[in-house]
Amino acid sequence: MITAVHSVVIKKSLDVVKGSALHLSWYTNLLSSFALIPVILLAGEYPGIMDLLFGPKLDPIDGLSIRMTFVTGSAITGALGFLMSIASLLSIKITSPITHMVSSAVRGVAASLLSVWLFKDIITTGRASSIAIILFGSIAYTWVKHRESQQHAAPKYTDKEYERVPLEEVEAGRGGKPE
Repeated sequence: MITAVHSVVIKKSLDVVKGSALHLSWYTNLLSSFALIPVILLAGEYPGIMDLLFGPKLDPIDGLSIRMTFVTGSAITGALGFLMSIASLLSIKITSPITHMVSSAVRGVAASLLSVWLFKDIITTGRASSIAIILFGSIAYTWVKHRESQQHAAPKYTDKEYERVPLEEVEAGRGGKPE
């Protein structure tokens, strides 16, 4: 439900930024960073962040200090998060909110399968049935959308709309028109 509401709000918000997914992603990330500041303070994370940024130098691990590891990791995850945000907004802009929801669900299935492969995560019966339902629903949705696109992509002109013109009439300059 939240994904559906989010998709509809994003679709409407694109009008505010004249359809630019890049601008909307920029504004979303900027406002989110300001909204994160009170959360950091309320969760008590402020002293830890200040120690990482301005505290005493800790011993380097494998040639990198803790500070450099934190800054580098933050830059990489920030850049990748921004690119994922743009991809998500483009998905909503180009397709419908429903199609975006379906693709988000399939992305979650892919993440689950990666977690099994990389981290030896365990798939319970409930989780497996959820994955099966998502995949079945996604396949059915894709099939229906494909059928709809085939109906709309039918050729506009058929043989019945064309009349054969004898070559003699074309050479005579009549082009099939009566004299």
